[in-house]
Amino acid sequence: MKTLSRGIPALLVTGSLMATGVAGAAASVPSVAEQAAADLENSQVLDATSREAINEDLAAMGQEEITTDAHALGFNAAGDAVVVLDDGSEVELASAESMEEEVAAASAGEVSVGSSVQAQSSSKGALGGIASTIAGCTGGVIGFDAILSILEKRVSYWALVKFIGGKIGPGLAVSCIAGAGGALAVYMGW
Repeated sequence: MKTLSRGIPALLVTGSLMATGVAGAAASVPSVAEQAAADLENSQVLDATSREAINEDLAAMGQEEITTDAHALGFNAAGDAVVVLDDGSEVELASAESMEEEVAAASAGEVSVGSSVQAQSSSKGALGGIASTIAGCTGGVIGFDAILSILEKRVSYWALVKFIGGKIGPGLAVSCIAGAGGALAVYMGW
């Protein structure tokens, strides 16, 4: 067996290095927030830059901004739109039940008369432009017709985020919706 300069067997040194490596690997255990975020569907971990960009988009759409302790944005197992905070807790942005009821009601033609009149008086050209903008932002992952269909249903902001976010992630969905501009918020009645 080889020995090092002080007479310590090389095998023992190698063994201790391996033990140190294993201990070092154990030190990289995910945080509570990382574990909670991993349980989300279509989650996006937020850094200061992405949080700021999303907040700008939310503010532009008249939505409540996420806090600085927000770690990730996504959809929980129940389908709720949530933010996971640094301590691992979730803050619900919109419930799955409310979003699903709203989309179902819109699909069944149960929108209010005022909404139908407003939708009919709205220019299909403008709505088509909004759908094109969002479809372009998604990189073609969601087609123009699918986006136009959901816009015509006049769903809520978070229902639209969930619809788009299911394909491209909620952070990018928020950005794509904000990129459509104020005309979308006016048309949708947000």
